[in-house]
Amino acid sequence: MAAKDRTDGAGHAAGRAVGRHRRERQNLSGTALTGTWLLGNALALFLLGTTATQHIREDARASPPVERSAPDQETTA
Repeated sequence: MAAKDRTDGAGHAAGRAVGRHRRERQNLSGTALTGTWLLGNALALFLLGTTATQHIREDARASPPVERSAPDQETTA
């Protein structure tokens, strides 16, 4: 008769790994892609925020459009 494997109360074999390991190998390409995606999104948000801030500051400093336009040229007859 073959000897039965001893198990603890949870059904795990004593002394050897069964099923999945506690820490599986990480997918390095997936981790790299996720990191690149996160950095790209952070950079895009930073650039959008900087652009919006510059436009708001320019609008506040700019004179009204009437003052920036060229004066009317009157012709004398």
